[in-house]
Amino acid sequence: MSLIFAKKDMSENICLVSDTRLNHEPSRKLPAYSDYQKNGGLKLFIVNNKKVAIAFAGCSVEAQDAFDQIKVSSFSISQILDVLSTSSSAKNTDYLVCDAIENIIYKISEAQVSTPNFAYIGDFGGYQLLTRNIKHSSGLDELESAMNIVIADSKVKSVGGYCISSISNNGEFRYTQRHVFSQFKGRIEIFNTPTLLPIVS
Repeated sequence: MSLIFAKKDMSENICLVSDTRLNHEPSRKLPAYSDYQKNGGLKLFIVNNKKVAIAFAGCSVEAQDAFDQIKVSSFSISQILDVLSTSSSAKNTDYLVCDAIENIIYKISEAQVSTPNFAYIGDFGGYQLLTRNIKHSSGLDELESAMNIVIADSKVKSVGGYCISSISNNGEFRYTQRHVFSQFKGRIEIFNTPTLLPIVS
């Protein structure tokens, strides 16, 4: 299922945190026009010259079918919302669409589009744990810390992998974490016994 959470910080910038656990078909990919494509391992990605961030939780094949319908040449928020709203009517997949120019968060679930100040999609238990570790005023640093607590908690079964995050600023989104294990789909076990890590070039 995964967990994605979006909220505005004190400067009205949109902060997004996501885990990357994904049950997917290896042959399917995120849209080729994504700035940060990771072959199906990414739940949060940036499009339209970094002006829009899109995240999904649920069925990756269903989400990909929806993304395939988005018209890149005439990119518009209204067209995205229509496509994703139709996709979400099957009740298998929910979406967040965030506009960095207008600083608007759109949540799309069960064919309904809302514009909350904060929103989550995905694992409800993970969301509850996340919100216990943040405040109304929390910015991206606090959100990343809270998401890492959720990811590390073995009781939250459907959230795992690692945190990837993004923030809007001056009309654009930027990623704030890039990870060596970008293709990893499961939970990374942490042991107290020191081990040698492979060097990745």
